[in-house]
Amino acid sequence: MKKFLPVLLLLLFAFSCKKDKTTLPIVPISNDIDAGGDSGTEASAPALKGMSATIVTAGMSIVITGVNLPSSANDVKVLFNEVSAPITFIQKSSIVVTVPVTTNGIVKVTIGNDTLTGPAFSYVTAPKITGISTSVVTTGTIVTIIGTNFQSNGLTTAVKFNYVNATLQSITPTEIKAVVPKTSNGIITVELTPDIRAIGPAFSYNAPELLIPYNNGNVTLNSQSDVDIFAKMNKDRQIEITGDLLIQGTDITSVSDLAGITSVSGKISIDNAVALTEAPFLDEIKHAGHIEIKYSGLSSLSFRKINNFSGYLRLSHLDKLRNVTFYNLTNPSSITIRYTPLITDISFLDNIISTGGIYLSYAGASALNLDKLTTISNIDIYTCESLKTISMRSLTRLVGGALSLRNCTSLSDVNFQALTTNAQELIISGSRLTNMNGFRSMQSSGSIMLLNNPLLADLRGLSNLTKLTLPALGAFSADNTLIVAKGIDIQLNPMLTSLAGLENVVTVPILTITRNNNLNDLCALKKPIIALSTLPAFSYRYVSPYGSGPPDQTRYIDALTLSDNGNYPNTQDGLVAVTKCN
Repeated sequence: MKKFLPVLLLLLFAFSCKKDKTTLPIVPISNDIDAGGDSGTEASAPALKGMSATIVTAGMSIVITGVNLPSSANDVKVLFNEVSAPITFIQKSSIVVTVPVTTNGIVKVTIGNDTLTGPAFSYVTAPKITGISTSVVTTGTIVTIIGTNFQSNGLTTAVKFNYVNATLQSITPTEIKAVVPKTSNGIITVELTPDIRAIGPAFSYNAPELLIPYNNGNVTLNSQSDVDIFAKMNKDRQIEITGDLLIQGTDITSVSDLAGITSVSGKISIDNAVALTEAPFLDEIKHAGHIEIKYSGLSSLSFRKINNFSGYLRLSHLDKLRNVTFYNLTNPSSITIRYTPLITDISFLDNIISTGGIYLSYAGASALNLDKLTTISNIDIYTCESLKTISMRSLTRLVGGALSLRNCTSLSDVNFQALTTNAQELIISGSRLTNMNGFRSMQSSGSIMLLNNPLLADLRGLSNLTKLTLPALGAFSADNTLIVAKGIDIQLNPMLTSLAGLENVVTVPILTITRNNNLNDLCALKKPIIALSTLPAFSYRYVSPYGSGPPDQTRYIDALTLSDNGNYPNTQDGLVAVTKCN
């Protein structure tokens, strides 16, 4: 017994030490925290894994990560060099604390009688800005910044003007001389690390090119000060801007002094000017390359002197805009009107003869009349709840993009009476159309989709349709990661009882007819249905659009789907019914 006594005492001593204090090594922070502990070890033993920053200052929020940590802050104490840090959030895999006033040292987490030792940290007193020598600057201006704690051992001080780095001419703990970079209105910051900074006062920035009379190139006005300076430097001049005119800034309230601008060869852009209610200078402009106005407080727009406009017109996110005047708008490259709920009259589009595309969504207009339109590549109209009628009765061919009318829940009348060819998709979804008579001349279309039209009961307006030109499957996205079926897709049309009107379609590459509660007459598509019933499902290689998504895989789409239609709950029942058609 005596010879085993030293060994026994040694084991008891070791156990006693382990119970009094546990010191665990810290490991780097991982993006994949195993909150459940390591398999095959003591699952209940807490451990630290890392912390979100090792250079800290008072008031900074720090995340300490670990495993098997308590879920109640009452059971935990966090110390920064023996100074207690308030806990703001805790869970089994992390503790969020606020750094106290302290000095360099070690992080410790005490859980009951056990102490977990974390990494060393460096404590820095945060800088503070008390003043600047000037608040109106331009590129090259030397600004003196006064304050405290601008320097700290081992750290590089950075000065930023609206998040753009400035060159430092000189620096002491209480004073910095900084050279202003090319920037825009904003605030000055002094940074010791990305998380330890002083936020200073706002400044106004005047671009150097605005401080001389305009000669050529772009004009960018980022503030009311910019507008006023440009107007002052070019007073009593007629100005033809050879580049873009960009007006953007939340403090801009008036642009009336820009009346001397008569032409803009590039783009006129008014963006994020939420306080701007009028832009009368637009009515004096005789030429513009493009026009884009968005996120602004304008209530009206007028372009009465512009002739032969051939650029794009984009009006977007203008919730106060009520009317637009645009004379002689005949051949724009495209028209986009989005999020303009107060525009009820879009008759300024009535004279358009040709355009690359019409894109209309979340607009307040009740009618779209483009009866002079003969040439267009793409029509995309969606979520226009007030839109009741669409008329494009002179349009004969749509050869570039799709004709898509989606989720316009008041749309009850469309007139495409001359349209014979639609090279891409014809999509009618979420409308109040009762029939397809507005497409009575259509002879070919890339594909047909009729989806969720609660009143659609009659397809005989498509009786001249003879061919579909798109392949069975097509890419929905530019990178070919999303594949959709083409052909004929008719779903969720509860009033539809018959497919009459589609009997002249000779070749259907893929057919999906499903969830049309009262559809019992499938005979119009008897030949395509029987032909497709013998084909195997189409397969394609699915590529995840996300780097962390599922691996590439083969997916399948049936060539024929006839399910949940009237009396036919599945494809086989529908197929049997079709074989009995005359």
